[in-house]
Amino acid sequence: MSSSLLLIGCSDVAENSEEQESPDIELGDALSEASSTSLNIDSYRLHYEITLSTSETEYGEEFLQRDDHGVLLNRKEYQTSESNVTEYSAYDGEQAFYYEEGSDVAYTNTIVEPDSLRGEIPYIGHTLSGVTEDEVSVFQTDEYDEKEVYYLLIEGPRSSETELWLDVDHLLPVKMVQDSDHYTFTIHVVQLDTHVDFDDPSFFSLEDVLPSDVTLEEQDGDDILEEVSEDDA
Repeated sequence: MSSSLLLIGCSDVAENSEEQESPDIELGDALSEASSTSLNIDSYRLHYEITLSTSETEYGEEFLQRDDHGVLLNRKEYQTSESNVTEYSAYDGEQAFYYEEGSDVAYTNTIVEPDSLRGEIPYIGHTLSGVTEDEVSVFQTDEYDEKEVYYLLIEGPRSSETELWLDVDHLLPVKMVQDSDHYTFTIHVVQLDTHVDFDDPSFFSLEDVLPSDVTLEEQDGDDILEEVSEDDA
């Protein structure tokens, strides 16, 4: 059985800050817990949308499962609004895989759990990991899609700002907006299911999507890590 967090829509929490109550958790504790929450989850299925003001929208799903040895198996799928082609990357505990739908070649390489393949909720954990209390100018309880959330406004360098909406119960991200002089970057978590059972380990080897006539080509470790990192960019 999985627990599901369905989060769609948006309310303008920033404009209503004077009406909101103080959170029932200290800011420092919230930052610490939220930055590590995604790494403490043993399994999840995540559906998200990413919009950059200078380009098209990206739609993605991520899947993570910690195996019996504590290794994080993961799989990522995404496509852009201008393409119906799905790109896949995965790590099954021994090998990393990359495949673009319709291609006659899939790339693989033996890798020992590199950091870039650790299954984190995209961007959010990295964003919070370096944030200090002094950088948070607003921290309040608010409402998002009729659910209680924590809202944080983070003042960054070079006039950049990051807005975060965190689910109160799990301190998991609902939405993030990064705004700078050059672009606005938005991540919207459409649905997150935790405690998901992945019965077939081949799911993290892409065997369910690789056609029988696809050639597996060994790729240099740095090259396939670059492919996967581009998925995260």
